[in-house]
Amino acid sequence: MNKEARKENKLTLQNLLGKNEENSEKIINSPILINVDKKFVNLENDLNLILSKTFENVHSTFEGNVDYSCEIVTDYKSRVTNGPFVIIGRNQNGKITISSSNYLSKLDYLEHDFFAFLGSCYISAMVLKNVASSLPINVANSIILDVEKILPDNIDNINIGKAYLAGAGAIGNSFLYGLKYFNISGELSISDPDYVSDSNLNRCLFFDEEDAKKNKAEILAEKAQHHFKNLNLIGLDNRLQDIPDKSDGPWLKKLIVAVDSRRARRSLQYEIPFEVFDASTTGVEEIVVHYHKRPLNENACMGCVYVKENQENAHEKHIAETFGVSLDKVKMQFIDKKTAEEIGQKFSISSNEIEGLPYDTLFKQLCGEGNLMTSETKQVLAPLAFVSALAGAFLTLLIVDKHQQKKDSFNYWRLSPWSNMNFKLKQTLPTNLECAFCNDKSYSSIANEIWNSSF
Repeated sequence: MNKEARKENKLTLQNLLGKNEENSEKIINSPILINVDKKFVNLENDLNLILSKTFENVHSTFEGNVDYSCEIVTDYKSRVTNGPFVIIGRNQNGKITISSSNYLSKLDYLEHDFFAFLGSCYISAMVLKNVASSLPINVANSIILDVEKILPDNIDNINIGKAYLAGAGAIGNSFLYGLKYFNISGELSISDPDYVSDSNLNRCLFFDEEDAKKNKAEILAEKAQHHFKNLNLIGLDNRLQDIPDKSDGPWLKKLIVAVDSRRARRSLQYEIPFEVFDASTTGVEEIVVHYHKRPLNENACMGCVYVKENQENAHEKHIAETFGVSLDKVKMQFIDKKTAEEIGQKFSISSNEIEGLPYDTLFKQLCGEGNLMTSETKQVLAPLAFVSALAGAFLTLLIVDKHQQKKDSFNYWRLSPWSNMNFKLKQTLPTNLECAFCNDKSYSSIANEIWNSSF
């Protein structure tokens, strides 16, 4: 973990726990032991990767001179420490369960390799619960992974056709990391104009220090490609709205959304996609999953789900005031050359490094480095790695679920990284009367005309 990623984790923990810097440092330094059955290679690897994005000392081999803060096991009887532990095992109904109690049976197998990744996200939350003295979040005593409800049948071969992924940050990384556990075919273009920064490394699963200053989309495509035999990944170093092969016709048949702001999502809606798969985080506390497909039949689009709120207006105003630019410029989303020079001079940053960046990205980056920490900026600190990873995992599940040729059962789902997934919270949201896209008859008419004439 590099210095900037470590600093961002500390600030997020301070904001979450209300602890001082010394206590946050102690949490990050907590030694974690991964003591799982060696036959679960994917589980061990995924745990190591995700935990190492938050904790500095993650061990896969027991060392007698280390006072471990938490041990992860797949069998209670295999414990080698006497302190706090997290077990992933089976409950009395045979379901995969994550807990800090000793009532679980040994984990003998995983129904699908994807559960190594999904389980690692929830295990990480339980580890933090054990390591931190208290959390201001209600963390479940046990989390059940109900395989039958999570994974649909017939998932051997999934053809996504020609699809686009908008956003190659933490959720985009995790989406592809989860997707590698399935047999996916087709072509996926990844679009993101941003470059990898040191502060991204605490939550982007494919990125390392060697990737700093390189385009996110291109590096993600390059690093993830070897996991996919039948899926061709293409990295595009620009916004989806600006890619060279777009047209005025029905070009965006399948859009997967992993951008990091509400405004960006609303902007993507104006590209009039036919089918949308979307996942986002609200800080560290919640994940939002959204899906829609035309015709909407008076159901919600992305503009409906991420309709502009007063808090968002206040946030953009604060960014404008912080950087000393107009609110209109912030609403344009990306930093132009002249503004980059002005901001660079004010914050002693090279203008070449920030030109073309989203204002929100730079703002989050400076917050993560501790340069903008005020009461108004705490809300924009990035979530911990396992939260973003879980959002990516559910984006993967959304793709898998919606390619089973069955009736669409929901378009909106809110989940907690800290407790059981509540399947009863799956909803079908109607059109939002405040949605600028849906309530503009010209856009609705164009959308229907484009896609009705395409099939």
